[in-house]
Amino acid sequence: MPDRVRFAVIGIGDFGRRRIKSIMRCDQAELAYVVDVDEGKAEEVSSATGAEALSFEELLRRPDFDVAIIAVPNKWHEPLSLRLLEAGKDVWCEKPMSVDVPSARRMLEEAVRRRRVLKVGSNARYFPNVLKAAELLRSGLVGKPLLFRGWVGNDGSHLTRKEWYTRKEIIGGGTLLDNGIHLVDLIRHLLGEITICYSCACLNLRWQFDGLEDNCVAIYGLEGGQMATVHASWTERPGYMYFEVQGDEGYVQVDSRWSKALLTYGKKDGEVAREDYTDHPKMSYDLELEDFIRDYKRGLHPRPTSYDGYRAVKIVFSSYLAASSGPVRTFGREDEELRALFQKAFEVRGP
Repeated sequence: MPDRVRFAVIGIGDFGRRRIKSIMRCDQAELAYVVDVDEGKAEEVSSATGAEALSFEELLRRPDFDVAIIAVPNKWHEPLSLRLLEAGKDVWCEKPMSVDVPSARRMLEEAVRRRRVLKVGSNARYFPNVLKAAELLRSGLVGKPLLFRGWVGNDGSHLTRKEWYTRKEIIGGGTLLDNGIHLVDLIRHLLGEITICYSCACLNLRWQFDGLEDNCVAIYGLEGGQMATVHASWTERPGYMYFEVQGDEGYVQVDSRWSKALLTYGKKDGEVAREDYTDHPKMSYDLELEDFIRDYKRGLHPRPTSYDGYRAVKIVFSSYLAASSGPVRTFGREDEELRALFQKAFEVRGP
């Protein structure tokens, strides 16, 4: 594989531009192509970066790039991913992987069948306080984890700027799918598989968009017997994320609200340690890209994987079902079978 991984970015909105900036800053990455339905926007980025502006159909015919980053509204994640996978391309798809469980499964199955990478975006894993919290949890600081408790969200002001956020057929779901999926991913990443949603409440407290909750609280059970609670909100003024893990020997607390990056941790009955990363450079997108390239060049499947993306979507939609029907199992035989298929097709670096 060449020293530099060549990327195409599809969709030049907020997230597409963030990915482009990270690529331009990385000496192991190269921005080869940009694609957007707004040709003027694509040409503008082309002039600024030197990348060639193409239509999606033209991109499919180009053999000289490695990875396509999909940063378009959620509804089009599946069709664009499938076309790229069919063309033999590796794909990086922004979260959520899709707007429903069947489409997420189709994406996973196609990636496995084609033996192509399908990575799902998750820059929250690369917040500095989250990275340190993960390190502390792996070191055994908290002992046996017992409880994850977290909330995530924003004030919903983006809903008035981007009309597609207010249309269920395009976004797929409300704040739990939009924001809460970050915490769902982190729970699985830090503690293990979510196997049941005990209960879920979806409400519209401020934004009255049909079928799109602006607040959601869910209670989960994990395969190791732990409990997790998640509150996602589009009425959260501090934005963006707080979570804690309580164990039988200690705890960690990650506070990324009010644009801060704080970490508190300690052993039970011990000294409290506090670390403040607020003034550190905001590098989560750069670190995610570097991590991707590190694994990709070694022939490993970067994380979160297509299986992780599928599982996060299934957990969210199982939660929506639990809101009306009571407890719902989020992990079953089909999930075990899909995990086995994925593991047979790809090698993934451990924690």
